Amino acid sequence: MTKLRRYHLGLRTDKSFLARRQGARLRLRAWGHSGRPVKPALGPGWRITFERRPLKFDDEVMQVNTEPILHAPDIVVARRVALLVYGAHGVLEGSPPGVFVRGFAPYRPSPLDKHEFDRLDPLEREAIQEHGILQMASVEAACRFAAKLSRDLDGHYACLKLMLSYSDYSFHWMELHPDYGQRDFVQSEAPFDHIVWARAITGAYGSIEELGLEVRAKGKPSVSDGQWEPSCLADLEQRLQKRGISLDDRQIWTVRGSRRAIQKLTADRLLSPRRASWSKGLHVRDVSAPLVDTINAASRLRSSVAAHRSQDLRRRLSPVDVHNVQMVARRLLMESFGEWRRTD
Repeated sequence: MTKLRRYHLGLRTDKSFLARRQGARLRLRAWGHSGRPVKPALGPGWRITFERRPLKFDDEVMQVNTEPILHAPDIVVARRVALLVYGAHGVLEGSPPGVFVRGFAPYRPSPLDKHEFDRLDPLEREAIQEHGILQMASVEAACRFAAKLSRDLDGHYACLKLMLSYSDYSFHWMELHPDYGQRDFVQSEAPFDHIVWARAITGAYGSIEELGLEVRAKGKPSVSDGQWEPSCLADLEQRLQKRGISLDDRQIWTVRGSRRAIQKLTADRLLSPRRASWSKGLHVRDVSAPLVDTINAASRLRSSVAAHRSQDLRRRLSPVDVHNVQMVARRLLMESFGEWRRTD
């Protein structure tokens, strides 16, 4: 049996504990709400345990945070797992973790063994130290989600494709708040923006394809005269149900700003849309629609605008179009692995 080495991931949960020193020792093993030790997240050939790490304030009281510790055969496997944890964390958060303070910054494993750490490339050691510690509520859930994904190659690929889509372009969902959002979701005159947004859409839809949940029209229009082609709809619904995805829950499709030509491909062709409760005025017109319709809208964006040469429509893209496809992909990936209705 291969001996596993231990690695920091530079993460902490945001759950802190105040612990008084009892004699010369402090119990550091992580315990759950039930009073039992927190179970490790198990992947193929690796695991992540959750251990309490003390931060000393004085001789009497210590703040203790829970830290995930990765156990892996070597640094190569550790890097691969750390990248998957980062991707899974981004899916749960809906944008790169800690995006406001870090931007796109995949996790870097740091060996607990000093001799192994000293053998790392100096630039990597410097990068690890620059990353510091990221403390978030969803850290433990991200590790467990990554363990699930590691046992399903389609899910693993889908997660990494969505992560790369986020790296091309993404923003935190709070930017969409009707009252407190700070961003104007408008078109751009910059060709670079057109290409980046198109590439992010292609990557996010690629995540849907990895799950096998894309629209398969088979030479016929998927929707004609406001009605789904029956065999196309039945095929898609069957594949969704096989993945454990509910057909009853609707999906939000974000519509912001002035009316754009590209909406004729997307929002205007959603069947049975319902105005979202927070929609107001002419500039916040979000709707909910059946999940299959939003997958079809994402497909049209990818095929008609992002993946093929269509300069006129590509210039009509906005950040909201990227967000919509990413959110559909996120929903499908999370629900496929039982994470959509998870609460912490």
